[in-house]
Amino acid sequence: MQLKDLKQLESKNTEYKGVLADATGARDYEITVSGSPSLVGRVFEKAEFEITIDPNVSSKEAEARSREFWDSRVAKKIQTAPAETIESFAKTPPKSATTKNSLVISLRRVKGQGTWWGGWIRGLALPTGRNTLITLPPVCNCWGVVAPFTGDADLFLSLNSPLAAPVVSSIRGGTAVDTVAFGSPLCFPWAQFVPWFRVNGFRASVFDVGIAGFSVFP
Repeated sequence: MQLKDLKQLESKNTEYKGVLADATGARDYEITVSGSPSLVGRVFEKAEFEITIDPNVSSKEAEARSREFWDSRVAKKIQTAPAETIESFAKTPPKSATTKNSLVISLRRVKGQGTWWGGWIRGLALPTGRNTLITLPPVCNCWGVVAPFTGDADLFLSLNSPLAAPVVSSIRGGTAVDTVAFGSPLCFPWAQFVPWFRVNGFRASVFDVGIAGFSVFP
């Protein structure tokens, strides 16, 4: 799936929306992409979305499902990533994300409950100082990864708001793979949170980004 496969809506900022199906074929989910017109077009020019949703994964199966997702997409990228260098000391946290320098990819459940989410987006192109934020419905645990081909893209995870301070971040240098994770293997309704993954272009970068999350509650 690409941006052209989504329906463009009339709004102040560019907004695209599409329907997603889960592993059973139920079309109970939506994807929304929003942000400034120039940034959306530039970032998603060649990007491809791969979204996997399975409502039948149990809490005992969630770890194995995430590991399978990780091994098939991330493991080799980490093995071949370059070593860290002294240049890593020169990195500083980015400026705050705003409506002008960011775009948002939102996945949500329209109806139903309980699901495992996996998303992999290939070939995003992010200018220096710009942000791509990805959010899921409430989950008990989640992880995210950014694998740059060029430049340097960093990864941050905030809870329940894109404006909240990150609970975990990864600002490795160059094309090193950045990863974040948060949550508990025990899934209680009072332990849920809405994850906001923020990819920041420390330098102009082309990269793949992946996220996964699990919840058994609506």
